Amino acid sequence: MSHDTLYTAKTSRLKYHAVIETVLIVALAVYFFLAESRIVGDDIAFTAIGASLMVVATVWTLTTTSDLIGVVAERQNARNH
Repeated sequence: MSHDTLYTAKTSRLKYHAVIETVLIVALAVYFFLAESRIVGDDIAFTAIGASLMVVATVWTLTTTSDLIGVVAERQNARNH
């Protein structure tokens, strides 16, 4: 696989991750809006869903950040050579 193809694949993956990140942020905003009038732990299923959503969003954010750092590093490496 050529350098340009690899770079394009990484950029495409980063765009995909950004879209999923946006969806997760919107889902968290909706959850927080719905949770505003609830007591934490009162409805264990609702609390578990919220906690799971926060975990997924956190892991996805870290993965997206890692991909972004990789793309920036590739760009810097290509620019320096």
